[in-house]
Amino acid sequence: NAVSATHQTPIPNGSLPTEELAGLRLVLRSDLSFTLQRFGSDTCYVIEDPVHAAFYRIGPVEYAFVSLLTGHNTVNEAIAKTAIALGRDAITEQEASTICRWLTDQKLAVTSQALHGQRFSQLQANADSSRWKRWINPLSISLTLGNPSGFLHRLLPVTRWMFGPVGWAFWVLILALAGIRLLVDGEDLIRNVSPAIAPDNWIWLGICWLGLKLVHECSHGLCCLRYGGTVRSFGVNIVMFAPLPFVDASSAWRFASRWQRMHVAFAGVFAELVLAAMATIVRSSSNNEALRTLCMNVMLTGGVLTLLFNLNPLSRFDGYYMLCDWLEMPNLGQSAQQVVVQSLKRFFFGVRSALSFTSASRALLWIYGVLASGWRFLVTISMIVAAERLFHGAGLPLAILAATLWIARPLLNSMTYIVRGHLVERPSRLRFAGILLLLAGTGSWLGKIVMWPEQLELPAVVDFVPAETVRSRVAGFVESVIVEPGQHVRSGAELIRMINPQVDFEITELKLEVARAKVRQQYFQSVGDIASRQTEDAMLTSLESQLAEKQVMQDQLIIRAPVDGIVIASDLKNLPGQFLTPGDSVCIIGNPDEKQVRLVIAQRDIEKVLEHEGRQVTVEFRGDTRKSTVGVLTSLDPRATSELIHPALASVAGGPLTVQVASRSEQLAATGAANESSQWLLPSPCFTGRVSIPEPLRSQCGAGQLASVTVITNSTSLGQRIWKMTREYASSRFGDDSQSTY
Repeated sequence: NAVSATHQTPIPNGSLPTEELAGLRLVLRSDLSFTLQRFGSDTCYVIEDPVHAAFYRIGPVEYAFVSLLTGHNTVNEAIAKTAIALGRDAITEQEASTICRWLTDQKLAVTSQALHGQRFSQLQANADSSRWKRWINPLSISLTLGNPSGFLHRLLPVTRWMFGPVGWAFWVLILALAGIRLLVDGEDLIRNVSPAIAPDNWIWLGICWLGLKLVHECSHGLCCLRYGGTVRSFGVNIVMFAPLPFVDASSAWRFASRWQRMHVAFAGVFAELVLAAMATIVRSSSNNEALRTLCMNVMLTGGVLTLLFNLNPLSRFDGYYMLCDWLEMPNLGQSAQQVVVQSLKRFFFGVRSALSFTSASRALLWIYGVLASGWRFLVTISMIVAAERLFHGAGLPLAILAATLWIARPLLNSMTYIVRGHLVERPSRLRFAGILLLLAGTGSWLGKIVMWPEQLELPAVVDFVPAETVRSRVAGFVESVIVEPGQHVRSGAELIRMINPQVDFEITELKLEVARAKVRQQYFQSVGDIASRQTEDAMLTSLESQLAEKQVMQDQLIIRAPVDGIVIASDLKNLPGQFLTPGDSVCIIGNPDEKQVRLVIAQRDIEKVLEHEGRQVTVEFRGDTRKSTVGVLTSLDPRATSELIHPALASVAGGPLTVQVASRSEQLAATGAANESSQWLLPSPCFTGRVSIPEPLRSQCGAGQLASVTVITNSTSLGQRIWKMTREYASSRFGDDSQSTY
């Protein structure tokens, strides 16, 4: 996603045999143009190849020689004339041979001599072969789609101001306002990052990213046109099936001002950061969830990813070309790679370097080369792993192909160098074998003595302890809900009122029966019928007992708070009109100052965790600015259960645990009642435990807040740890993972 062009192709190693130079007449193509440029104290000439949209840089000495290749001079005559003009600074015959080879390879010079016809045919065949290899590589394909200059020229009058002082002032202002919003909404943004990068949002992220990249490339082209450059083509590079748009703004390399070249390179990042800043401001002022989600996607793709990749100077994207111009080192990437390679050759093979750099520039190039190589390796491994994971059945073949093209082939070239050497380099294989054995022995020794603390990271959630679950004790219809979620209540306070017409009718009937029994009792007492009176006394006692039970049931139609605390429920407003049976859960009441962290432990890990009961563990809260705190593992439940201890842990709610829907019979079997947590069950039973946290955090943490508990179980050697991680990865990807719990 950079300004697409062959910005510079250096003169390669290798040359034409000097005996072929005697009568060779090379002719520079007449359509090439040369521009004089300065880089600090250095002067160079930029060669523009309009046919291939390529640019090359050569020094004044090379230009003096190349300018004589008009067809009227043989190569030897050009060398002689250059020597007369430049004296000691003139190029040697070997250097001239190398330049001739480079000119022919890049098709900048041609010859009609039949002696070299076969050579140029071979060069053309090699070029065609390389082009064919690029097409058959499914991991990296480049497609040119046309010339966008007409479209961009129509846009230029409207957008010209963006690349001038007014545009820069607007850019600074909008980024400053967005920065203020980021500081204000920081915690909210952190909480919403996880949903934004969830798999179900990847398609929208991709669409948003592609749209921003089209704006990015248009901005490169418009800025290039503003300074008088040209845009020849646009297209798309497909890397790992991901489209990367590009425009050919390589004509910026003819600009004499390095600041103009840097501006063209920065124009794409400039546009994306403006859009990301505007999205930040809009998101903070909008309550529309769809719009806020769109803005979050723009912030991630146009802000975070752009800064991470496009502005990163370690990749051959915009930041790299800006750094090259700023340092006035057009060969930064290749020179750094050469310095690193020559350093490795000298260390491993004792091969002396023929490169000439000052100590300061060599140190800078070496540091950059090492950092760029590390970044390139990290990106390569990440792309291989992504291919293996994302493309399901085709992932493994794609990963193998990517590893072959990006890793195995360079290693094979290295092995070829070790075995065959080079025309002008003779590597010491004995030195290489000795150093390799020494490094292997050192690595083996470190793998045994360096200890790696093994730790378990267990899913957890903040919860009230103790938390009182409020249930209906009798059956009835909910008439009204007195409280709201989050309301603080006292013990005995009314929460919900229910009605049960059947109970009311039975109470009325029993009261009438009691009144009749009392009348009969008085009658039998007055007539002296002692036996009948005793029978009526027993009947009255039974009726009064039944009436008392029904009145208790009537009182229980009012659900009251069993303890002081905060009402926790998600659907209280939906309760009116519903019929509750005895045992149905309506809400939970917890003390806000009494919270603990509850954790879930897989059966395979319980023995390791048992040893830490009563010891300190590390608790890290998700989506919280507090990084971590130290708690105490106070207790472990002795029995495993499939019950989900809190609904926030379920994957369907964004939690870390895989769950399955439970039938009502399974809910009752697991918990004795149907409630929100028991709607989901774990695939296999797990153990649970509790961790006490410092008192100040109990009121700060919210109930249902996700966390993770880290338990350091034991220490193993570094070698054992690497071997175990390799086995676990292979088992999870290719073996039987049915034993995995979460």
